[in-house]
Order: sequence, then structure tokens, then C-alpha cells
Amino acid sequence: MIAVAIAGASGYVGRQLADVLMAHKDLSKIIKLGRNSGPNSDDRVSLVAPEVSYRTCDLYSLKDAENALEGVDVAVYLVHSMAPKSRLVQGSFLDRDLLLADNFARATKTQGVKKIVYLGGMIPTNLPPEDLSDHLKSRLEVESALADSGCELKVLRAGIILGPGGSSTEMMDLLVSRLPALVCPSWTQSKSHPIDLKDAIEILVSLIFSKDSQRLEIVEGVGPTATTYLEMLQEIAKIRTLKRRFISLGHIPPELSAFWVSTITGFSLDLVRPLVGSLKHDLLPSLSTGSKTALLSDRVHWKIALKNALQFSESRKVRAWGFLYLLRPLLESLSLFKSTSKFGNSVISVQRFSCPPGWNARKIAAAYLVWLPAFLGKIFQTRRVGKRLSFFVPLVGISLLELEEATERSSDSRVLFYVVGGVLTKLPLRGRPRLEFRLVKGQTEILAAVLGFVPSLPWPIYRVTQALFHLFVMKMFGRFLQKHATFSRSRKNIKGSVKSED
Repeated sequence: MIAVAIAGASGYVGRQLADVLMAHKDLSKIIKLGRNSGPNSDDRVSLVAPEVSYRTCDLYSLKDAENALEGVDVAVYLVHSMAPKSRLVQGSFLDRDLLLADNFARATKTQGVKKIVYLGGMIPTNLPPEDLSDHLKSRLEVESALADSGCELKVLRAGIILGPGGSSTEMMDLLVSRLPALVCPSWTQSKSHPIDLKDAIEILVSLIFSKDSQRLEIVEGVGPTATTYLEMLQEIAKIRTLKRRFISLGHIPPELSAFWVSTITGFSLDLVRPLVGSLKHDLLPSLSTGSKTALLSDRVHWKIALKNALQFSESRKVRAWGFLYLLRPLLESLSLFKSTSKFGNSVISVQRFSCPPGWNARKIAAAYLVWLPAFLGKIFQTRRVGKRLSFFVPLVGISLLELEEATERSSDSRVLFYVVGGVLTKLPLRGRPRLEFRLVKGQTEILAAVLGFVPSLPWPIYRVTQALFHLFVMKMFGRFLQKHATFSRSRKNIKGSVKSED
């Protein structure tokens, strides 16, 4: 009997997985993790009555992740950061995904979790990693970060998962339903191996209860036949009994395609952009060494999976955006019209830098605290008393921000500072705003993150002042670290040349 925690339990796959697990005889407990965790009206009653619990977990917080995984045997990871969860998000979703996965991996190690099951993406075999889309690069980085936990890692790599409520299915359905003619760029000819949601869930369940104790197991989940995105769009028109024209064009820039898809479907541009970027690749099973391909003839055909998914879709209902319909992605990207009830009122800012050879997180943080006052010069000054660091305006003595190092939560691989005061911040009722530096990717890169920060300035002013200034400071600090990394490598090469001559 095992206890299973599902990170992303409220999502498209997570809900279905939890329902199936309810009836499994070897399950003792299901723990559903979410930012606002609690029972939903559509939660099913278990046939074998395993204990079901709900734990609130913000995976941007390592402490939250550790608390959420207490007493867990198998942790299922179904999380991505493409859909924003804060009013302002700075930095690449790759960096945010890596931060979330690193927190999860650290927490599983702390709590002694035996196994992680991860739903990743299908990886093209004919391309080097550097040529992959950002979305697929992120899936590989997350996979690697979870492997660093030290426990067993079971990975299901899948392309398009067809089922009710799935983003891919809904986007295609909305495009076909709302447009009498569809302009089809070259990426609509890319091939994929769609898999039915129930088949994907079946594979995940088998991985959860697998007795195979090998450290890393990769399964490529695919349906019985391959197809193209154009064929799926045409099939949707057939299922919907809609007359549609499909006009094939050559290359259209991914940004333009993403903007258009977001505008027509109403899906967030943050979600659509990386997905469209991945469509340029053929997402086919690799049959590579070290991976298993769940290519079975009895899997559901993609046409049947698509028809079943559309039976439950409400995507044909056109949202009343009025004249703002075409401007919605632009307004959304500016973050000025996001609902604070949905996104909160906080900031997430994550930047990635190369780590100088031989440096750790403590040295990075110490360098930042020395570099920053020198960089700011006479504009702002800093004062450090014990663990507390204050940033203030020298002439008037106003404290702008105050940080306090959390020594008990810091280590050589991660240094944490809490934001404890200053006129530029509002201390939230829930959570603790913080600045942290952490090593990732085998200690070759560093993530600098501001998390849970709530500005006191009005949002329009904050966005064009403090927010931009923070990005500028971090960019300059990254250049500072790059100079040290370049110098260290040059000195190492010189020493190597001298030894070879000797």
C-alpha cells in the first residue's frame, strides 16, 4: 500500500489520474497538491475508500514543497509554469520551470520519497538539444532536475494528449469553430503521434505501481498511428459538420502564429507561445536506447480520441470580448488588466546566470552583497547589521527595502533572504516575499529569484520604475559573474598550457 501525491492535481491530466487511482487496490492515500487546494464538486468517491487529503502547496516555495510531500511514497509531477500565477512575471518560463522542478526534487530528497513519476514531452531524435524549441528544452531540463533528486524517476514522454479539457484539443476546436477559413502555416504539416487521455493515464498508473527499481525509466507514450496538425483540424471540421477552407502557406513567424492563435482561441499568450514554438518539430517516438515505446495496436486511434474529446467540449461558445477581442493578447501581455483574484498581487522574477567555476550559492550571494552597493554608488546606499541588510536613500534616510538572511534555510547550493520591510513593499498576509540564489544544472548555472514580492507602488508606476530597475540590476550582476567565469576559465587554460609545456 502506497501514498501518492499529485502535484498539479487540479489540472487536465491530474484530475483524471486522481479519479483512476481512487479505485486502485494498492493505494492507501491520495494527496492532492495545489496553490488553493481543497475538494471540488466533481471529485469522485473512491470505490475502495483510500484516504484523500488536500494540501496547499506553492511550489515556488521549497518549504511548502517539503511540507506537502511529508509521508509520501510516490510523487507525481504534472506541473508547468507557462500559465502565469502572479500579476507580474519576469524571466523565461524555462527558468521558472527549472526552479519549480528543483524545489520539487529537493523536497522529495528531504522527505525520503521513493519515486517520482513525471509527464514530459516527446523529444525529436534528429535534433541536438540546443536546436529544440524552448518548450521541449524545458521538458528535458525538468526531467534532468527531477533525476537529481536521487530517487527513482519514471518518465512518460508524450506529444499531444487528446481528451476533454486538454489545451491542444480546445485550441484546435476553437480555431475550426470560429474561423470560416484557416490559414495553415508550414508547421501544420508537422507529424505527431497523439495519444488518448485514458491511454496516457493507464501508462502513468503503471509507472506509479511499477516494481522496476531502475534509477531512470523513460516511456514514450504514443497512439497507434501518426498524423499532422492539418489532418486533425480537418477531422474536427468533419466531426463538427462545418464547412471550412484550409489554405496552406509557407513559413509564418512563430510569434505571429502564437498571437493569432491566442487572439482567436482566448488562451493565454504565455501558454500558446511555447506550444506553437514546438509545433515546428515532428513529435514521433525515438525508439532510442534507454527508452521504451508504448506503441501498442490496441491503443485508441487519434480520430476516435478526438471525437470523444469533442463530445465534452464547450469551446464553440464564443466569448464576448467586443472590440477588445483582437487586443486581448496585447493587454494581457502588459499585465495591467489581470484579475488580482486569479493572479494574486505578487511578483515572480527569475533570472539565470552562468556560475563561475568553483563558486557556490554562498559565494554568489556574498558577491552580490558586495557588488550591489558599489554598483549603486551614491544613488542608493546599503547598511548591514547582523543578518539584516537595508537599502536606503542617503539624504533622507528612508529605508526602501530590508532583507534578512535565513541562515537556517540556506546552504552551499541555496541562499535565502526574506524581504522584511521597506517603503517599496507590502508584506502579504500569506507567504513571505524573498530573494534567493540557487545552483542548478550540476552547479554550472545559478538562478536568482524574487518570489512573492508585493510592491507598494501602484502597478502602472511599479512596472515602469522598480520592476525595470530590478531587471537592469540583475542583468548587470549577470555580466559581473560572466567576467569572473571568463577570467577563471582563462586562468585555468593558461595553467594547463604551462603544465603541458613543462
